[in-house]
Amino acid sequence: MQSVFYRDPGSTYPTAVSASGMYIHDADGNQYLDMSGRAVVSSVGHARVGFENNMALPGGRVAGGNDDLVRLATQVGVNTGRSPATANDVRALFA
Repeated sequence: MQSVFYRDPGSTYPTAVSASGMYIHDADGNQYLDMSGRAVVSSVGHARVGFENNMALPGGRVAGGNDDLVRLATQVGVNTGRSPATANDVRALFA
């Protein structure tokens, strides 16, 4: 099996020490845009969206509720060439 995100065991990687909004901060003070959600949607094909896990929208805005987060997750999927499953799609999976 080949890794989706290759890591060289001989290399030293940044250590995340904190996060704020959509950014991750490492021990050296560098800031990274957290795109892990997009990688999951495009590589795995599904995502869990929950207001209890994340209240931040891009740009640091606070989500008003789950609907804002679902709308954003749907747009990420559409931007990566995927469309959200409908209720009938899900029913067919469990029929």
